[in-house]
Amino acid sequence: MPITINVGLNKEVGTANYGSLGASCNVEFEAEHDLLNDFAAFHEQVKDAFAMCRQAVQNELAREQAREASNDQATNDQQRPPGRRADGNGNRG
Repeated sequence: MPITINVGLNKEVGTANYGSLGASCNVEFEAEHDLLNDFAAFHEQVKDAFAMCRQAVQNELAREQAREASNDQATNDQQRPPGRRADGNGNRG
């Protein structure tokens, strides 16, 4: 008789202006009931599932942080007076 194992991971990181980004991953899989008699094998499968979730969450947060940084830069560029660089120096050098 199979058992169902559910592994989940949530992570939230702070962003500018008191904001935050969050991502979560949940994996559910079936395993043979005998797995409960082998702690090492059980632990290995759960550890692998957590590792996959951890990588997926890190990738998603990195993607969202990059998108947010790009949006912030675009907003800053739109607010800057014409002919001004980010350092405030109007020289076009």
